[in-house]
Amino acid sequence: MRRRWPMIGIAGGALMGACVDLGVYQCSDDAQCSSGGTRGWCEDAGFCSYPDLDCPSGRRYSDLAHTLAGHCVGTGQAEGSSGSDETSSTSTTDASTGPAPTTGDGTSEDTTLPEPICGNGVVEGDEECDELDAEVGDGCNPDCVRSGSVRWSAVVASDGGGDDRLFGLTQLVSGDVAAVGFIQAASRDILVTRFTVDGQEVQRVVHDLDGGTDEAEAIVQGGTGRLYVCGRATIGGISRPWVGRWDAPLTEPPAYSETLPAPASGLCHDITYVSSSQIVAAGGNGSTAWAFTFGDGNVASGTIATAMGPSASRFKSAVRAPDGLAYVAGQVGDPGVVYQPVSSSDLGLPLVETVEVVDLQTMAVTNDTIYVGGLLREVETLDDLWVVAYELDGSERWRFAPPMPAIDEVEDLAVDGAGNVYLIGHVVDEFPDRFVGKLDPAGELVWSRRDYAGSEGDDRGRSIEVLPSGDLVVVAEITGPGGDLDGWIARLAP
Repeated sequence: MRRRWPMIGIAGGALMGACVDLGVYQCSDDAQCSSGGTRGWCEDAGFCSYPDLDCPSGRRYSDLAHTLAGHCVGTGQAEGSSGSDETSSTSTTDASTGPAPTTGDGTSEDTTLPEPICGNGVVEGDEECDELDAEVGDGCNPDCVRSGSVRWSAVVASDGGGDDRLFGLTQLVSGDVAAVGFIQAASRDILVTRFTVDGQEVQRVVHDLDGGTDEAEAIVQGGTGRLYVCGRATIGGISRPWVGRWDAPLTEPPAYSETLPAPASGLCHDITYVSSSQIVAAGGNGSTAWAFTFGDGNVASGTIATAMGPSASRFKSAVRAPDGLAYVAGQVGDPGVVYQPVSSSDLGLPLVETVEVVDLQTMAVTNDTIYVGGLLREVETLDDLWVVAYELDGSERWRFAPPMPAIDEVEDLAVDGAGNVYLIGHVVDEFPDRFVGKLDPAGELVWSRRDYAGSEGDDRGRSIEVLPSGDLVVVAEITGPGGDLDGWIARLAP
């Protein structure tokens, strides 16, 4: 849907009676592009732009931007435009169909096109975008590559067909990344795979517990370099939450692979490492959300803290904060909740409890902020993707919940050192599409992408990490040519 932003008012009445073209408004800084509470940007061209998720850059020029009015920033094209003016036409001559042009003295004229110049503000050749500034991660990077563009990608799938998916992702101290999910072999088995940041898969482990349906949802690396994974396993026909540990490098069998003891049940959604004596797995079964704390190699003696509510109660996120405290988040009934457990057997009171009905899917905690994301359940407008930043005392700082045309959701988020927030999930047009976006430290949209190729149907983003270079690594699920689901991992421009 194309959005039209309101016109900027002329302040003070100083121009009354003057001969002024009120169809054009020029700016010199971002502060001059605020309209009706909506934050805008003063682009290098001297005109205002405003957030628009339909644009690849996430920004569209205002209606007062002269010849750029209504065009997406960084492309020079309006939505649906082919890049040429409908009222004019040009013709070209193929050099192979006739003689080369000549100059007045009869010599041949050089018609070779000049090499594109990145940074001159004009999109040329194979450039994806071109801006005059040198800012990284603002929608168009200094190398003329759009934010969110794929640097490399790989499909992770079994040779025999069937559904294969990737859910969780983590960075390793080696600089590589590890992802987890499941792969279809003789049965559905746990998958752990390791990629270099240059896109080479260097290790893959497929783990089957008892010939049943198994899957991994989350992975974290401990202080000793060990990898802790959680999900679910089917033992004797009964599905149970499961945890396992692999030492580096990845080899079979794991150091241990165990289902969690009762009363933990359902699915383990996330896991975090605080210390060798405090590893926290979080999950739920629909009526009970639980956090299970255990020592390395001593799963059977772990302790559990629970919160009970109506349907949809489960914890989806467990994180270690910079101060070493563990946090868990999810929902207990309709509200989204965040806890900093008092002890391994007592959650205490929630730090955050939403008044809205939400599906809280993910959380990140920094020195001064708790970030959560998921979807906001709205009856009138369908479900919208939703991100909120809270102070550590639980008071709300800002929220991002743009109106969307269908059911849309944030599955994971990551925060860089500058406080920018990166989102991954899906937005729905005809089918769910992978969605990646960036919010600035104030919660304003900087850019978003939903135009990723390679899927034949439904696709959903699942997890995201920010590399030290500023690039992003993401995992998702896509629909392959035969209709089966496949895992997808990619490195994206910042």
